[in-house]
Amino acid sequence: MKRLILILLIFALVLTLASCKKANSEVNGGGNNNESTSGGVTEQKPEPKQTVTSGGLTYTLNKKKDGYVLTKAAVGALEYLVPSVVEGLPVVEIADGAFKNIASLKKVSIPNSVTKIGKEIFEGCKNMEELVLPFICEKAGLAGTNFTSSIGYFFAEGTCDGSFNDWYEIQVGHGDNSVKYWIPESLTKITVYSGVLGEYSFKGVNLTEVRLGEKIKWVSTSVFEMREELECVIFDAPITSVGVDAFWNCYNLKSIKLTGETLWIGRDAFKCCYDLEWIVLSAGTTSIGNSAFSSCHDLSKIYYLGDAAAFEKIEIGSGNTDFEEATLYIYSENPPAVEGNYWHYDDAGNPVEW
Repeated sequence: MKRLILILLIFALVLTLASCKKANSEVNGGGNNNESTSGGVTEQKPEPKQTVTSGGLTYTLNKKKDGYVLTKAAVGALEYLVPSVVEGLPVVEIADGAFKNIASLKKVSIPNSVTKIGKEIFEGCKNMEELVLPFICEKAGLAGTNFTSSIGYFFAEGTCDGSFNDWYEIQVGHGDNSVKYWIPESLTKITVYSGVLGEYSFKGVNLTEVRLGEKIKWVSTSVFEMREELECVIFDAPITSVGVDAFWNCYNLKSIKLTGETLWIGRDAFKCCYDLEWIVLSAGTTSIGNSAFSSCHDLSKIYYLGDAAAFEKIEIGSGNTDFEEATLYIYSENPPAVEGNYWHYDDAGNPVEW
């Protein structure tokens, strides 16, 4: 009898402990992500702020309450580096006209967290010199084929306020199916992280340097056609193609770095780039179209990232005499053990011969 009573007491104690553990779990928030405990007291996590101002930039919480929209920038700044995170939430959008009429502004960098960019965000920024952008379009992932795929979409459409001497008027499209944009003549340097560069992307921009980031997929036909001021293009991207006429008549282009997995260079891609002196050519290049390097009379050096055997396998079309007569240098990270034409990068990331 005593043994039975003891067993019942132990069973009752186990049930009591289990009940207490469950109750304690419920007190500690049991699945409510907006609550926390401190000393056994339930605390509600604060809601995200509706408006945040930091570093001269004002942000508004979006409708989903999962990110912030940059709505306004204070005047007087020379440069704005937009953060990717504010108050623990990502910056996901730039509102229409966010940097409007900041005449002092020279550089703006927008992070990859941004997936939507409003129109005319730089209207009136007549002294803008450099932009770093996640894409050139209204939204991330759109193919660069419409009017919003022009860099002009980020500046003024229609009439231009201020001195016309500081702006270039460009027309995107043809006839009635066209849009006019105004772009400051001071803008000379652009970096783009991702997306597809379409025919209108850089139309009317007097660029001297362009850097294409690791997520650029391909460079379309005529993207940089007749950009006479362009001097340097750097491809960090594993692009699959450089389109037909992509850099045709870029007279002042002096160097190209095709450092990604470039597989195909289209017909006339760099035709009439008279001042082109050297190129860094990807080891993944398999085909160079007809006249891709025609009339590149100053081209004297090809810095190849593969070996000599791989270079011999590249299909080179007709009309590329300047390319074929240039001196080939093979990449070697360390001083080569044998004689020959070899190269490596210097501390600044430029090619130099051993």
